[in-house]
Amino acid sequence: MIGAAFVVTGTLALSVQPSENTRKGEIQGVGTVRYLSFEGGFWGIESDDGAHYDVGSVPREFQVDGLRVRFSVNLAHDTLSYHMWGQVAELVSIEKL
Repeated sequence: MIGAAFVVTGTLALSVQPSENTRKGEIQGVGTVRYLSFEGGFWGIESDDGAHYDVGSVPREFQVDGLRVRFSVNLAHDTLSYHMWGQVAELVSIEKL
């Protein structure tokens, strides 16, 4: 019998400073909107600190690959995605820079 084993290791460091306006668990940052064409295509946000957020979709006016934005997300800890790009997150707010 032939078997396969997959081992995933890594560390994610987020350099986000909580503020009085930050709701519990909400991450705020500045980054770039990205369109990823694999797995059927989807939108994500690449934070300036290197973190990737798989937000599924962004409002139409922000669907511009390379657009610089300020954003807030809530991590979806109990949600899986087949995209395998970044952390699954719910987009709370987004604004163009």
